[in-house]
Amino acid sequence: MRAALARGVAVSPIPGPCALAAALSVSGFDAQRFSLGFLPRKPGRRRRALEDAVARDETLVIYESPYRVLDVLRILADIAPQRTVAVCRELTKKFEEILHGTAHETAAALAARKEILGEFVLVVGPQNQASEEDQPDEPVAAKGKPGSHDATG
Repeated sequence: MRAALARGVAVSPIPGPCALAAALSVSGFDAQRFSLGFLPRKPGRRRRALEDAVARDETLVIYESPYRVLDVLRILADIAPQRTVAVCRELTKKFEEILHGTAHETAAALAARKEILGEFVLVVGPQNQASEEDQPDEPVAAKGKPGSHDATG
């Protein structure tokens, strides 16, 4: 999976029982140990929860709204700048999109849009998984699926 992603190959999940399975399957991250959750709505509590979560060396899966996804990515960019992220939007739906990169890169790609819509699942790779040869130099959007949108959305 990581080699395909690094080469820009379009990877799309097969519809399944939940967004968790779909997001983990296309993230390219180790799925043997992971945490899943929703973050607190209040900014201070959200930041503390993320700080606690990134301290663990495991993959993190976060369900997030389009209204808070940029804030979460910006916090991640601040507290864990080297961690790689898969930002999954509208998985297994007509406008499915998957961005891979650092939190800073993916936040910049989303911030450049007029509006941010859809259901998001953020998958944050474990501390020690990412290597420079496995990761693209800039955010990569899954392309090639009929009806999908690229990073410019």
